[in-house]
Amino acid sequence: MRTRTGFTRTFPRRRLKTCYVVCHETALFLIRGRVSDSNLFAISFRVERRILHCRIKRDGNNYIIGDGDVTATFESLNELVQYYQTHPLYKSVKLNKKFPVSRELVDRHIFDEQEDIYDGAGIYTDPNCFQAPSISVKALYDYTAHRPDELSFPKNAIIFNVDTKQDKDWWRGDYGGKKQQWFPCNHVVQIDSSQKEEETPLGIMQQGAIDVRGAEIVSTSKVNNLYVFKLRLLVGAEREIGCSDTDELTDWIQKIREASQLPDNLETHQSERSYKIAKELSDLIVYCRAVTFAPDKFPRDFREMSSLSESKAEKYLTGQKASAFVSINRMQLTRIYPKGTRVESSNYDPMLAWNCGSQFVALNYQTPDRSMQINAARFLVNGCCGYVLQPECMRSELYNPSCKVALASSNPVTVSLRIIAARHLPKTGRSISCPSVEVEVIGAEYDSSSYGGSNKYKTSKDRNEAAGFNPLWNETCEFDVVNPELAFLRFVVQDEDVFGEPSFIGQATYPMPSLRSGYRSVPLKNSYSEELELASLLVHLDVSRANEDQQIYQTLQQLQEESQNLCQRIEEARLEGDMAKVEEMRLKQSELEDLKRSKREERRRYRQRKLSRQEKPKFLQKKKLSSVSLRSN
Repeated sequence: MRTRTGFTRTFPRRRLKTCYVVCHETALFLIRGRVSDSNLFAISFRVERRILHCRIKRDGNNYIIGDGDVTATFESLNELVQYYQTHPLYKSVKLNKKFPVSRELVDRHIFDEQEDIYDGAGIYTDPNCFQAPSISVKALYDYTAHRPDELSFPKNAIIFNVDTKQDKDWWRGDYGGKKQQWFPCNHVVQIDSSQKEEETPLGIMQQGAIDVRGAEIVSTSKVNNLYVFKLRLLVGAEREIGCSDTDELTDWIQKIREASQLPDNLETHQSERSYKIAKELSDLIVYCRAVTFAPDKFPRDFREMSSLSESKAEKYLTGQKASAFVSINRMQLTRIYPKGTRVESSNYDPMLAWNCGSQFVALNYQTPDRSMQINAARFLVNGCCGYVLQPECMRSELYNPSCKVALASSNPVTVSLRIIAARHLPKTGRSISCPSVEVEVIGAEYDSSSYGGSNKYKTSKDRNEAAGFNPLWNETCEFDVVNPELAFLRFVVQDEDVFGEPSFIGQATYPMPSLRSGYRSVPLKNSYSEELELASLLVHLDVSRANEDQQIYQTLQQLQEESQNLCQRIEEARLEGDMAKVEEMRLKQSELEDLKRSKREERRRYRQRKLSRQEKPKFLQKKKLSSVSLRSN
């Protein structure tokens, strides 16, 4: 059961009924989850002496209330409750802000289960029709459509039924006979209904307007008792206008021809004088044009850029859609930004977006977390100035961010790391510090420790008296990285507080292509990626090709895949409650880990023998042979 008031997954309907009997507050409500299906919920609320229910279904990151013709979509259950606390859910009933149902409320009452307050067998109902208020906007400038699905309109035009939710920079609306077409939001300003009535010449009597600039009279005819002429507009649409007699027909045609022959550039020149800029010059310096993300319209112009929220981008960063998203990013720019529900300014993992080729990955810079530290490391290769070129493997048509089989140009490497010691570590508390170092590889899904991989290692704690200042570990670890062009190596030095929770001391994150073999002093940085004075790690790195010993490398990769599959099966069995199966698979996993350690040790001895043969001077071998021959003589 969740602790949030007004929500439970294990609340029986019988106790819900008795709770509503004794609690006589109108619109008393409770959200219940179905035990058999984690994506189905129901909100129950009291209306007079009845209990009504509405179904709620979770679809990805969205929650949909209602299962009939009337539905509404929200990003969270909290947003749903907050909306219906200020808007009617059923008829004129709003959810009660003061009395959500909780277990404490039920336990405080004595139940009388004789009264039947359910409204028959069909207890599920639909919410009120979810209708957003109609929005109208007024054009600030002229705009000419560049695509068939866009609107063309003059300055001061009124656009009706505007939809502002589908895209941040482009809206949809009705104008000039076209329904729900796109237009740029920076060319218009929103107006309320009273202002709209005042701006039109006929007030509330005016139901619309037609732009006759550039229009022409196509034909005239008589239909029944009306004299009709057909008008072809500049946008290509045609309109038929009826008149009662020939005099009215002649007057309409004359006025329309006069209006269509007025200079079209009058307002343009006035705008240029007020802003002191030439529109022709402004059109030449537009680098990118914001458009709605539409995968079905690919390929598009390379100058177009689409913006996606984190929630929308999640559908294209994993699974089968990831390859299509990579192809789109080869031809145009995309920008991903955090979703609006991150009220604490937290960040998402930028690696998935980078691995799929997204060029602009926006983060909350005010939050010093792991994502921002990876972002700072991304731009170390160019001195934190300018752009970073995408790896060569991402420019291949065969590239798939979640499949390592398709990698043709990437050379896998093995990173052998010896963590020796540290110096001048800042003290986190008043007690003696016992620091440890955690090392992980961050990159593609098959390399990253965040997605079930084994490329993560943590040293033991140095409990000497001087360990808090100059600790000594002298421990070794080894990582196999299939795609080093996308990977980072991250060091985190941490301590434990009195409750056993990790306490951050310092970190260092570097791109894998920037690593060099040998003894290295690694400067430590704080959570904002600012260097800590004198604090550093002493390590020894050995970066070598992973497939030098092809047979051992392939065996290790097979063991790694078996270990990852076993981890997934253990998690599934744990969720099902089969603890005996979990223990059995954990024993098998420990056997796999022992086998991987033995294979790594075998590879280490193989490389040492190979290195010793390469480093032995040939003249020493000849000298030894000559000395043996002299003794024999």
